Amino acid sequence: MYAVTAFLIKTLYAVLATLFPMKNRIVLLSRQSDSASLDFRLLKDCLKKHMPDWSLAESYHRRQTLPGILRDVFLVASSHVCILDGYHPAVSIPKVKQELLVIQLWHAMGAIKRFGWQAVGLKTGRPERMAKGLSMHANYSAVIAAGKGCIPAFTEAFRCSEESIVVLGLPRMDYLLREDKLPPRSSPDKITLLYVPTFRERQSDAKEMETYIAQLASALPADTYNLLVSAHPFSSAAQTTNNNNSATYAPHIPSIDLLKHADYVVTDYSAIAFEAALIRKKVLFFVPDIETYRVSPGLNIDIEVSFPHISFRLAEDLELFIKQDSIQNHYEKAGFWEFCDDYLIINPEGSTERIVMFIEERVF
Repeated sequence: MYAVTAFLIKTLYAVLATLFPMKNRIVLLSRQSDSASLDFRLLKDCLKKHMPDWSLAESYHRRQTLPGILRDVFLVASSHVCILDGYHPAVSIPKVKQELLVIQLWHAMGAIKRFGWQAVGLKTGRPERMAKGLSMHANYSAVIAAGKGCIPAFTEAFRCSEESIVVLGLPRMDYLLREDKLPPRSSPDKITLLYVPTFRERQSDAKEMETYIAQLASALPADTYNLLVSAHPFSSAAQTTNNNNSATYAPHIPSIDLLKHADYVVTDYSAIAFEAALIRKKVLFFVPDIETYRVSPGLNIDIEVSFPHISFRLAEDLELFIKQDSIQNHYEKAGFWEFCDDYLIINPEGSTERIVMFIEERVF
């Protein structure tokens, strides 16, 4: 099946590349959602400003359909620049033209858990036959990273050289650092916790998330804490919205926009931890299932080992830390902010323009 799919896409690309010459066009492709991501929206505005003579095309769709595949392959075959934020068969499967600039603008500021080729063959990763048959993460000219700390994980996950990873920052870093996004304390009389678990693909994960949310709600007295829950929008856990009256759910608001309301950001293995640290939010790790994650998909950063003072398997221990921190203010000693300062790009402001300048240098 994978061989047939690959053959058809390769053949389609070869025909379209012969029939249609490459244009001064930049195409933005994503299978992460059905609309442009924040990174793509910010990048698009900057591209229009700095490269007005170039046309822009966009294609966003989570579900693969025949018309969608045809359009994507056509756009890749007839454009000079292709920017994507995840794996895309229209880019990775064909033997693309040498002059095509393919930029992987990965949709996370870091990698706590292993992904891509790092997890191939594991329970939560792609089967090896699928990854090889569909040429997972191939044909990238450059991979944009939010910081040098990403490089070891990205070289393995994308099967690329260190030289092809370019540390420029991500557009969302500009968004987070805008003055109107700087976080005010949202509720002076209560402590607000934003719980943002990582993406869990299996349907059974919704039950696990219900359990973890219930544990947090039970350990955090409602008269002292506001518990705000933001599950990954593509996760089955995002549908867990009304089984616990002690938590407030925000399934339709991006997590990045909820950060400003939080006094503490509670996550497990999500890259939201880096976004929160960038604007000096206090990040805590609630990891009751860390033994499972150590096996599959595995961890690039074992947070329980690296940050034992802010990693908790029990919600009661997490609440105790907050109680002590509210008295002594000892969070910074945990070292996560310092770690992120070294992990991320030194001067994150201007990341969007740096990416556009990089594109200009490569095409002119």
